[in-house]
Amino acid sequence: MTDFLLVAWVSALIEIRRIGWMFGLGRRWEPGEKLRLLFAGYNGTRNTGSDVRVQEMLRQVRHVLGAGNVDFSVMTQNFERSRGYFEGTRQVYLPDVYPPFLFREARQNHGVIACEGSMFKSKFANALATMMIGSLGLASAENKLSLAYGAEAGHMDPLIADMCARYVHDSLVITRNVESQTLLRKLGISTELGTDTAWTFEPHPPEYARKTLRAAGWDEKTPILVLCPIHPFVWPVKASIAKYIARVATGAYKESQYRTVYFFQSGDEIDKKYRHYVSAFGKAAAAFRQRHQVFPILVAMERLDAQACRSMLEFLPGAPVFTSDVYDMFQLVSILTTAWSLACPAWSPPPVSPWTSASATSCAIAGTSISSLPSMMPIWSPSSCK
Repeated sequence: MTDFLLVAWVSALIEIRRIGWMFGLGRRWEPGEKLRLLFAGYNGTRNTGSDVRVQEMLRQVRHVLGAGNVDFSVMTQNFERSRGYFEGTRQVYLPDVYPPFLFREARQNHGVIACEGSMFKSKFANALATMMIGSLGLASAENKLSLAYGAEAGHMDPLIADMCARYVHDSLVITRNVESQTLLRKLGISTELGTDTAWTFEPHPPEYARKTLRAAGWDEKTPILVLCPIHPFVWPVKASIAKYIARVATGAYKESQYRTVYFFQSGDEIDKKYRHYVSAFGKAAAAFRQRHQVFPILVAMERLDAQACRSMLEFLPGAPVFTSDVYDMFQLVSILTTAWSLACPAWSPPPVSPWTSASATSCAIAGTSISSLPSMMPIWSPSSCK
């Protein structure tokens, strides 16, 4: 019901803007003025992939259009967590209850660029998908630039799919894979095939990573085993007014509250699946460590993944933990790309797309399904560097 109310609210605001535009309200971009663009994304949460992706979009668009010709704004959910990011760009606070914010910000800009990878999906949160669709729909309702860049589409609940088909119809979506392009075209949405913008991101130089890894106990010789565990069973996050009232009134749902009205999936079955996941992942990593001389490190690409990293310490005692809450995107990606170059010295270290939760390193065991683990081990050998 809460998803329905949120979709209805955002949809109503889009229709209000559309009607206003038809009656001559609003204004177009005029030659000679700076092009004001709002970058709508999932930032300010220390999700490395999301932050890296937007960092690169800002750089690319500014490079193409010219820094003197543009005025960019980017959404953030927490100014402190996005401090030092997105240089030269105004950060605007995205509140948890966001429809009025979208209504205001879309009007103040000449266009919207939606920039979250998991843009059109119900897997993580319908509220996020609704926000992305709403941002694009509010821009196109006033005949403004409405572009989704580096997007991915997957399963959407019928309510979200219908909203997407209706309000993204007049936008252009540049997808990061063919599957997303195919799905969106079935909804009547214009698409072009692109890639994930994170591939061109430039982190801190390798010297930073080597120094950091040495401080964590690395001997500068042993291949590095990077593990990026997650908690895959708490998604999707759902808005629940009833749970929020219970949380405030009785203290219930404390452990599952994401923030304000948004809650993770929870319960005995979720906990059981998580324990099984960590046990299988941890035992597989420990077995690999016994058979191969490696230096394991645990990396939380998303701030929320720190819990999974700590859980893995039961099987990998003493392994260093690097979390995105402590290390910014320039630092964390530097560590990952350096690990790759150490494993394959004959290669130049490729750019990393952190969104995948895994990084190609000496041996990458990512946040993946249990059944996939055996096929991933071992994947590093000297011959693989050729």
